[in-house]
Amino acid sequence: MRSLLEMLGYRRNTYRGSDFSVRVKPRVREGVSITYQRAGAKVELLGERYGKGWNGIQTRIPYGTEGAQAAQMAADLETAFREMNYEHVRVEK
Repeated sequence: MRSLLEMLGYRRNTYRGSDFSVRVKPRVREGVSITYQRAGAKVELLGERYGKGWNGIQTRIPYGTEGAQAAQMAADLETAFREMNYEHVRVEK
């Protein structure tokens, strides 16, 4: 069930999954800082919100991230962003 705040457009800034977490912090206007944590490793990413009402979010996986790890990170980020009520999600490598 959606809470009243979610119905009014409020978006949580932290998602905690069973073995990873994601936090989105506003920086400047549409720019955001994204903190991704899994198995004790912490990765800081930059991203931006886009679209009407900033209902979309996009980020890039850091260069040099191995294939399997990059795929896991992309799946985790997509899951977290969807749970944070972003309608459009773009994760690029």
